[in-house]
Amino acid sequence: MYNNISEEDKERLLFNPDSGVWSGYKHPFGFKRHRGPSDGIEQFNWYRPDREDINRVPTCLHPFMDEIEAFANYLTGSVNRRLLTLFSRVLELPDDYLWENVQTHGSPTGEGYFRHALFRPVQKTTEEASKGLRMHGHTDFGLTTLLFSVPVSCLQIWGQDEKWYYAPYRPGALVVNIGDTLEIVSGGHFKATRHRVYKPPVDQRNYERLSLVLFNSSVGDLRMTPASESPLIQREGCVEDQGVYAEFKKRTQQGELVPTNREWREIQIATCTDPTDTVNNRVGAHQVLIDGKLMHQREYMGVKVVLPV
Repeated sequence: MYNNISEEDKERLLFNPDSGVWSGYKHPFGFKRHRGPSDGIEQFNWYRPDREDINRVPTCLHPFMDEIEAFANYLTGSVNRRLLTLFSRVLELPDDYLWENVQTHGSPTGEGYFRHALFRPVQKTTEEASKGLRMHGHTDFGLTTLLFSVPVSCLQIWGQDEKWYYAPYRPGALVVNIGDTLEIVSGGHFKATRHRVYKPPVDQRNYERLSLVLFNSSVGDLRMTPASESPLIQREGCVEDQGVYAEFKKRTQQGELVPTNREWREIQIATCTDPTDTVNNRVGAHQVLIDGKLMHQREYMGVKVVLPV
């Protein structure tokens, strides 16, 4: 795709994260519409409106849209639905509980999106500014994220020992990240996956990395709360030792409204910072030291988020 998309389409379909969505073409110069330092990451992100209007898709992809839509439909309607069935069963709820009450519908991705991304080798100046980071440590906003295991390692997972580990390559495997919504709906029993994108190991740093990702979204107007009807939650209570659930609970106990799912994802997209942003990525700005570990700390609509860098 990235060798065939026209300069006209790049400009015409340029993304605008300030709008709260990633829709469109991301240039390889950071995660803002204006061009910052090179990050070597190109993306195209499809949301529902992009599927409904062929003019919102690069011309070079027009012949393949039927296959792309069928692929996304299968991931959402077959793979993700089965995963949500398993999660519902763990919560001792009806099989379709999460699918019917939390997952969005109406297109192959609902209110979520499908991402096609190319990571080119990192330039020396970029690596120095970002300290090897290509995307900050974060959790995803929705229910689940499905991505395909690829030979070039970049994805890292934050382990229970509070160290980063590369997700190993498994041919044909699907990597599943749990998102914030699933953590909160489960009362903290399912932990949102803390992950980041980091420079590859030394022997892979001259290779390009292609990534296909489906972000399954929760209903935008829903305010995230635990599924109180879950027998598991009724019997064992909620777990508050990690993530946004404890912050959401604290806000609820104070009589404050928690953000809707749409508000939660859109504000984080609109205010994201690049790994090359040396002004904000420092202790005293967006970073803090906790028990000797560097953490990224932000506050969104009264909800504090602290994640490993």
